[in-house]
Parts: sequence; C-alpha cells; structure tokens
Amino acid sequence: NHLRDEDFFDVQKFPKAEFEILNLAESGEIVTGKGRLTLKGIAKEYQFQAVLTRTSESEKYSGTIKINRKDYGMVYQSMMNPIDDIANLEFTVILPLKK
Repeated sequence: NHLRDEDFFDVQKFPKAEFEILNLAESGEIVTGKGRLTLKGIAKEYQFQAVLTRTSESEKYSGTIKINRKDYGMVYQSMMNPIDDIANLEFTVILPLKK
C-alpha cells in the first residue's frame, strides 16, 4: 500500500503508467530501441535492448530499463530499509501475429 501513496506512485492522482516505443531496430534475436516512460505525469526517454522470441503465433520482447526513481519525484527514504535510487524496470511485450 505504501508504494501506491504519494511517496511513490500516487495512484489516486496518476492511475496509469505508460511506456511508448518510439523506434526499434532488429538484429537477430536482439532488438534495440528508444521509448518514453511516463510515471506520475513525468515523461523520460530511454534507450533499451530486448530479446525477441518468435513463435508461429506471436512475437515476445523482453528487456530491462534502468530508471532513477527521483526523476519521477519518488524521494522517500527509510532509515530502517534504505531504498536505492536506481531501479530495474523489467518489461515483456507479447504481440499476436495476424493470421
């Protein structure tokens, strides 16, 4: 519940997080791209790499983006449980293929 309040994601005011893919370049199973992450109404662009897995029914992209929580106004700190500023945001996108 603490992650939902205004110290972190403030889901009452900002119920959605968005990641928009701006471009992709494929090289075999590795895809490099650029995307825009919006949290708490603040948008930042990131370069990323993802692993592409294809099946006859879908394409699956899996990767990680490193973000600084303070860039999004998440400055809460606990003396008992220190929190790193850098977080790994893992993502998986599955796109069904048209038949």
